[in-house]
Amino acid sequence: MAFHDISREKLLITGVSGYVGFKTLLISLSRGYAIRALVRNDSHVTDLQNRSAALSAALKSGQLEVAVVPDFLNQEAIYTALQGVTVLIHIASPLAVQTEKYQEEIIQPAISMVTTFLEAAARVSTVKRVVVTSSMVTLIPFEWNANPDSERLYNPTDLNTTLSKPPTSPMHAYWTSKALARLATRNFIETHSPDFDYVNILAGVIIGRDDRLIPSPTNKPSTADLLVGTRASVLAPLLGKEASAPFPYVDVPVHVADVAKAHVDAVDSTRVPGNSEFILASDATRDGVVWERDARALARKYFPSEVESGVFPMEGSLETIRWRVDTSETERVFGWKHVGFEETMRGLVEQYLEIRRLEKGE
Repeated sequence: MAFHDISREKLLITGVSGYVGFKTLLISLSRGYAIRALVRNDSHVTDLQNRSAALSAALKSGQLEVAVVPDFLNQEAIYTALQGVTVLIHIASPLAVQTEKYQEEIIQPAISMVTTFLEAAARVSTVKRVVVTSSMVTLIPFEWNANPDSERLYNPTDLNTTLSKPPTSPMHAYWTSKALARLATRNFIETHSPDFDYVNILAGVIIGRDDRLIPSPTNKPSTADLLVGTRASVLAPLLGKEASAPFPYVDVPVHVADVAKAHVDAVDSTRVPGNSEFILASDATRDGVVWERDARALARKYFPSEVESGVFPMEGSLETIRWRVDTSETERVFGWKHVGFEETMRGLVEQYLEIRRLEKGE
């Protein structure tokens, strides 16, 4: 069996200030990898140090270095940052925007960013693998949500079949952008035959504790910091009516730690084959998750006093869409089982309560 020598690897990780990227950075450092983190401005360096003593120590020891590139579409700057790197872990994505210019401001930036990184990597002889964060939304058309096929079992070979159809909303454009970016990665490898291969990580609804929000003398998180995006939606069934999610969620959660771990595991080409794609979702082999029912059942089971006292009024809502996906190949190749919904959600609820108590001085 081939041996994976961590000491010979140098990773470039993008998106380290984000939810998944931050966790991926922590796991990579804990495994002993040398890391170059790519950020958009100098303030992100200070922010990383303030949020984690481990990151601050890694910066001081030299295990972690930071490259500042304000424009992630600047191929020459990316090329320079990739010097000496063996694996690119590309987690960053274009900043979210509210716009009606779907093609110019949502779709094309997603394609351009991944293409810029791939083109730059192709010019660096040391790069042997690119690991890209994608999404399970790339498997199906946006229109699927209105008429979901909840009986069919989807697998990593599936791809949105309506990519040429003009988007009708920012969310529709987002779904299209993710699928086209995934397709651009495939096409680049087939067309250019670079010296590196790729691994696409197709993640479901990412939840779980946010390691950026661990309180410390230099880090003072608030519940508002936690209640953002997906985390706000999945916690809505425990909170008030004003927290209700505006649209349904598919029933395919995945722990943020599993997503981060998959990115780091994918660095090892002796373990994970190249030019491959993997679905990440927990509870895929059972009946799935019903967000309102299961979140409230968990609160009553583990946090009964908070339910009784009204800390959790249980008035918010989040509808569920059933979606069957095949994660068997992921678990076979990576060699581990996904963390289940109960453990994942419990950790997130505990973090909410911990931060809330600090806010109230309890």
